[in-house]
Amino acid sequence: KQILPVSVRFVQSEDTIARLHYLDLLELKSLISVKLNYALELNIEVILEIAEKIDKINMKSLDLVRVVGILLDNAIEAAKDTLVIGIIKLWDGVIVIIKNTYVKQNMDYSRLGSIGISSKGERRGIGLYNVKLILSQYQNVMMNTEYAEQQFIQEIIIYDKLPESEE
Repeated sequence: KQILPVSVRFVQSEDTIARLHYLDLLELKSLISVKLNYALELNIEVILEIAEKIDKINMKSLDLVRVVGILLDNAIEAAKDTLVIGIIKLWDGVIVIIKNTYVKQNMDYSRLGSIGISSKGERRGIGLYNVKLILSQYQNVMMNTEYAEQQFIQEIIIYDKLPESEE
């Protein structure tokens, strides 16, 4: 009764983490590996989707890791039961999608990202504010946030170069 569920979870986590072989950015791969293991320890179902080789993202690696780290920390902390991470190669860039189930709070979610605004209580709300500050330095990066009844979705689109109208 105890060994089988643990072994099934172990096999699922190994399969999920094995998908990281498509990610050829060591800093990002390491960060995602650590965060996925932590989520699995918390009994959060983790789905990782990386379908093809990703070997470059047009963003400083430190900034990329900080942004993805903050978004993953938020998603893991808020996740009700599921976390989905997708890194998808586009013809002109890469999109990083972090999606989690969550328990809806009585708040204005459109204000997330403003300093001091958090769905997690008092003395919080610095992470998404820092994400916005970091991303504001990049004209080739867009961030979209969606929140529905059961899912919170963060998308970061990182273009290989500036959009045509801004070059």
